Amino acid sequence: MADTITLIRVFVASPGDVSEERNTMKKVIDEINKTMGTYRGCRLELKRWETDSFPGMGRPQGLINMQIGSHDVFVGIMWKRFGAPTDVAESGTEEEFNRAYETWSRTGKPHIMFYFCTKSFYPVSSEDNDQMAKVLAFRQRIEKKGLYDTYSDPGGFADVVRPGLIHVIEEVLNQPSRLMHDLDDQSPAPATSMIQAGQMDPEPAPIGIHAESISSNIPLPRIPRTFSDLEKRRFISDTLTKIRSYFEIALVALKKGDPRIDYELRDINAESFMCDVYLDGKLRNSCKIWIGGIGTANGLSYQEGQGIDPNNFNSFNGWVSITDDGFDLSFMSSLGDPRNSVGYGRYQTSVAQGQIVEDFWTRFAASLG
Repeated sequence: MADTITLIRVFVASPGDVSEERNTMKKVIDEINKTMGTYRGCRLELKRWETDSFPGMGRPQGLINMQIGSHDVFVGIMWKRFGAPTDVAESGTEEEFNRAYETWSRTGKPHIMFYFCTKSFYPVSSEDNDQMAKVLAFRQRIEKKGLYDTYSDPGGFADVVRPGLIHVIEEVLNQPSRLMHDLDDQSPAPATSMIQAGQMDPEPAPIGIHAESISSNIPLPRIPRTFSDLEKRRFISDTLTKIRSYFEIALVALKKGDPRIDYELRDINAESFMCDVYLDGKLRNSCKIWIGGIGTANGLSYQEGQGIDPNNFNSFNGWVSITDDGFDLSFMSSLGDPRNSVGYGRYQTSVAQGQIVEDFWTRFAASLG
């Protein structure tokens, strides 16, 4: 039986002054698809008018509404502009929110998340004042209907929206009955659907050969190859990205399971990040993970403990390095003392990327108990 992938459609609604955040949404969704999507069997599809609408005749906002279709998650973003009015609302964003809220009131979906930027600005016209007044009034309206979140500047938007999306994904994935209901829904463009992995656009068998007669058990030789430095570099960078995302998924679940727990996950630079976990507001433990090791950049180092210096990369508790057998890239522990290696030195042979990603979290999680 083919594996199934849960498709989750995410629609982003906003006025035109938050284009950076709209682009950030694509980056965050791509990141989640490459990490959490791999582990949890899901794929997020971003829906926005820039890429999912096309020319037509009729009311412009009505055409956008129809062409975008239904979705599982509605993400609204506002800063200082409310937008231009439509025939039925004060702005296109408000109309999109009204439609989503009305649908949610009837069906329980889409999940609605709204974010407001609190970055200060200086209005230079009465129109600026009017627009900001409408944003504030709309924010008060949201307060009466549910919860919203804020962020201080566009650069910090990803760190705010990413955990929210992860929460929602977990809710969707943990409701199989709801997914099956959507699968059976005969309405156009069901909000959540199931795609049979590997069953889309199947390639036809060559002429004269019947596909059903071809055995999937035909032995094929594996031909050794040499991996370039660039391939190794990209592999190690991809692994660090997956580790960070795995940490974020695990931390969200940890906090959800125990309200006394909170955390901070932050990048030191493009090749390292730190994680702090708090219990009742008191630091429980910290860890730092970065690209590099003893005399090589083709490794990942790990340090844990309170009082970690984010700028000191000379002390570590564990280290893994890339290895290859001529067929695949993988990892091995590069420390002789098994008490100091990630995964506690339990590997004497190469380890796949997915296992190493999990081992970094396992090591840190053990220190929190």
